[in-house]
Amino acid sequence: MHVPRTFLNLPWLRLAVTSALLLTAACEDGGGDGPATTADAATTNDTAGGDAIGSDAAADTLAGTDATAATDTSVGTDATAASDSETGSDTTAGSDTQTGSDTVTPVEPAVLVAEAPKLRPFSTTLPDALLDVAFVPGGQFVAAGWTTLPGSPTPTDQAMAVAKFLANGEPDTSFGTGGYATLNIAVGGGTRELARNVAVQSDGKIVLYGTIEHDVKATGGAAADTDVALARFLPNGTLDTTFGNQGVAILDLGTGVVTSATAVAGADVAYGLVVLPDDKLVIHGGTRTGGQKQDGTGERTDLDNFVLRLSKDGAIDTSFGTAGKFSFDIEEANVSPKGILLLADGSIVGSGYQTTPSFASVQPVVFKLTPNGAFDVSFGVGGVYHQIGLASVTEAYSVALQGSNVVTAGYGKNAAADANDWLSLRLSAGGELDTTWGKNGIVQLDAGANLGENCRDLTVLPDGRPILVGGGQLVEGNTEGLIAVLGADSGVPDTAW
Repeated sequence: MHVPRTFLNLPWLRLAVTSALLLTAACEDGGGDGPATTADAATTNDTAGGDAIGSDAAADTLAGTDATAATDTSVGTDATAASDSETGSDTTAGSDTQTGSDTVTPVEPAVLVAEAPKLRPFSTTLPDALLDVAFVPGGQFVAAGWTTLPGSPTPTDQAMAVAKFLANGEPDTSFGTGGYATLNIAVGGGTRELARNVAVQSDGKIVLYGTIEHDVKATGGAAADTDVALARFLPNGTLDTTFGNQGVAILDLGTGVVTSATAVAGADVAYGLVVLPDDKLVIHGGTRTGGQKQDGTGERTDLDNFVLRLSKDGAIDTSFGTAGKFSFDIEEANVSPKGILLLADGSIVGSGYQTTPSFASVQPVVFKLTPNGAFDVSFGVGGVYHQIGLASVTEAYSVALQGSNVVTAGYGKNAAADANDWLSLRLSAGGELDTTWGKNGIVQLDAGANLGENCRDLTVLPDGRPILVGGGQLVEGNTEGLIAVLGADSGVPDTAW
């Protein structure tokens, strides 16, 4: 199928504030200029649209020219899905959902001529990054990620970091120190501490969610184990000591298994944060349930999806799920947890992907929970959509609400030898693939003649058009930031934009 589509390309090393400003413009005119972006954790984000609240809204964007590497610093990428509630292989589907090799013929993209990005590094000499962005009432916004702390002989200790910006992108100097605040929870722990997500409560307090080192004194592979943690700042950038334990809530949900001198499988992973209308917090991620494998070959090391609810002040809400947490497994396979979406009725939709043994390929996982933390069995098969899309890889990074439908953003490919293309699926309110979306339910975009693209996030405009954002190569060896706008009805790229 030859479908033209519209892309805008931006310099890839673009500060997260650029994405926030683009999204503001898009929402103001209802038509066009921009999304927010997301991050990369497993193979490596989620802003929601429509009537829902989403999280993970920032790409792996570096916060300055000296901010190198380390965007994929959360552990669990090599060990990700498993179980409190077994969905089993009955959530699988056949190959009738495959789209085959049907891709979009590349066309020359429109080029956005923009002023130089505003570089706002936490450190002028050491690496740092912004991974997520959230809006503050009044037009301001905050961005969170990590920064490297000075040390000798080699700086290796990362800290959570948050910055607050005015509507014009300038730092809000009334916040923290010159507009920035940092928090080193696991002092001396290394490069795994980061804020993956940021959200703002109704009183303007700012919540960070990410990972920290489980034991800063551990050596060898055990040093790679992580816990998830939240921290809260007052609107002026001061740590709010009324939250959790002196401003921090650490959740040790599972213990990783050492697999080598430098690695651990099953470390806790943070990926997705939303604020409920009553300011309670819902987090998404991955944790190891443990136990023996069903085939008796040894201990399980895979991660399960988990969703956990906390009070507005960081205490586990035991009325949700089982003692505050809901988790599930599919075939003892590693899950890569990604987006989370809060619906108007309090229901929760989560996304991600995993390599399920019965599929022998990477396929999307989209699930729906009731407001109290149980599977909504009216969605998909027993609460889960998990079917084969493209034959080799189909990933669902982000989810957004489009009317009563759920639209995803991610990437994938038909054959292992292919390069990744952008992908978007649309599911009905009942969790069934909408085959009127794209071709057989999947929109597939190739921006650079099979050079490889990764779509990270999306939002939905008031008129129903999804905006997708990510990166790709239009010319081999040169990665650009890319934005695409899809038609509201069929997912065909909106060439009028």
